[in-house]
Amino acid sequence: MLTEIISHTPTWVFILFFTLIFLGYRQSKTRTVNLRALLILPIAMTIFSIIGVKSAFDLHMLSIVAWLVGITLSFLVSIKIPLAKAKFLSEDNSFQIPGSWLPLILMMAIFWVKYIVAVLLAKELAVTETVSFVISVSFLYGSFSGIFAARAKGYLQTKIIA
Repeated sequence: MLTEIISHTPTWVFILFFTLIFLGYRQSKTRTVNLRALLILPIAMTIFSIIGVKSAFDLHMLSIVAWLVGITLSFLVSIKIPLAKAKFLSEDNSFQIPGSWLPLILMMAIFWVKYIVAVLLAKELAVTETVSFVISVSFLYGSFSGIFAARAKGYLQTKIIA
């Protein structure tokens, strides 16, 4: 069964997987980024998560609300968790961000949830039609996005403080 699933997986999915691993690995190293680069990952992952909701559930009210609740709750919880200290470098208007494995973990979580949901939908399993499945998956996607957004907000605050 696993061989069948992998053999039916489009090539672009493998490319996306390895691209996310590469991007996540880069996030594990201390780096200096400008404001645009700081915001790209949270925005991209939010778009990726809402695409996951749309592709699975066609953006029905239930899935949108569950996604919004997930993003809101995880954002509110995550902004309370202290980040490793970033520095705002005013001379070149950039941020020095300490490395973290959390972005890789979050990217892989979004990827694997989306992949597993796609497999379940392709197999037309009854569980995919249940309200609890729609709510759970949409909430998860939103939660991942909220964490990315909270991290970006935390780093942006270093500019305000500086």
